[in-house]
Amino acid sequence: MVRIGKERRRLAEVVAAKLAEPAYQKTLSDRPTGNFQLPLTERVRLPVGGRPLPVPHSDALLLVDPRTGLLRAVDGPTGQVLWSTDVGGQHITGAEVENGRLMLCAREYVKMLDVETGKELWTYSVGGPAAVPGIARPMVDVIVGATFAEGRVAANVGGRQRELVLLDARAGGKVLWKKALHASPMWSPVIWQDRVAVVTTAGAAVYDINTADEVIRLSHQRPSRTPISVGDGRLLLPGFTQLQCIDVAAGKSLWSVPCRMHHAPYHLFDSIARQGADDYVVVCTADRKVVCLDLETGKGVWSKTMADVRKRPVGIRVEGEAVYVPISEQTTGGRQARLRRFDLKTGQEVWTSPSMSGAYPIDFKVGEDFVALLANVWQYKRAGQVRQQSITDSALFCIEKSTGKIAQTLWLKADPETGGRMLPSRIFPVDEMLWVSWADRVLGLRGPN
Repeated sequence: MVRIGKERRRLAEVVAAKLAEPAYQKTLSDRPTGNFQLPLTERVRLPVGGRPLPVPHSDALLLVDPRTGLLRAVDGPTGQVLWSTDVGGQHITGAEVENGRLMLCAREYVKMLDVETGKELWTYSVGGPAAVPGIARPMVDVIVGATFAEGRVAANVGGRQRELVLLDARAGGKVLWKKALHASPMWSPVIWQDRVAVVTTAGAAVYDINTADEVIRLSHQRPSRTPISVGDGRLLLPGFTQLQCIDVAAGKSLWSVPCRMHHAPYHLFDSIARQGADDYVVVCTADRKVVCLDLETGKGVWSKTMADVRKRPVGIRVEGEAVYVPISEQTTGGRQARLRRFDLKTGQEVWTSPSMSGAYPIDFKVGEDFVALLANVWQYKRAGQVRQQSITDSALFCIEKSTGKIAQTLWLKADPETGGRMLPSRIFPVDEMLWVSWADRVLGLRGPN
């Protein structure tokens, strides 16, 4: 029973981390990039509980303390606290900005705040616990995910009521309509012009945003990851054994290809990315392949197989004309990591970085001149005939985009007060600042400028 409880908590943390990534609901061009310069040094240290949330289309970081419900907005380039307010929710799962308004999505509510001051404009809350026939414990409605676009908020509600709710953001969160869903919703809906798409455990459905009429329903195996909006009204649905692309505006399926999607550890990496200018989709599969597909037809453009079974890609990033793939290798001397760069159109390898001994990639971001790769570093010790390994520290490797050389290695020591149990988990580049987040603090790094 103890083991099951721990597994449920771990899965809950994974789902919460996934829901908290609004970048997965955006196109690649919406994701924040950085022009940080080397050498990086510590400039700002902010104590905070919980994990920070980046805000798309903004230079702000949201820091949420799950113990107190205190939300602080921090200016990404400088680290200055802009404002703070009590939002009362302990599980903020998403944030989006449009026309000076900040939408917060939590399990209990959707809030709209003024992005400049943090003043609350309106709140939509779901119902509390209620008895359900045939179920011993009371069930609670929860907001699985919400999307803010075109002055409207679409929210997926799970639990007792499996429904899609559309709110008017300009009219104090007025409920425009509610639509019962045919299965439990997964993640956030996607709004595109006069359509809203929802992915459930049974497939996908597209509704007319004005009338709530169902335009199309597609049967689909349970998606393995959140749907990815790639613009132009198209939505990618990654499944366990196939990748499907649907046209939300036209309400039809464009193509479907067999594809075993790779699951990156704790979902910190993309397993699928898109380069908007040339309409390519790059996929990292479970059988150690990096595959480039044509977004219009789903046909393969090129494919790269990692020849050595000990080499495993752990995610991808597509930036400009380049595809970046971090590789984890298990060698006789221990674990090591490398970063590989491929040409987007041809698949030709441009460079492979030097080996990062003992490192296991956790997160990485691509800036204008450098790639910042965050990794946990393993140390190996022998106790008699047994070879033991343990994570002792973390390191930030800054790799030149043009040559693949490691320009700087910044060691991030574990906090002695936590016994080394708290390690950094994510990095956020905002302008010239590179942010590194722990469970209990956020560190701002900046170059000499």
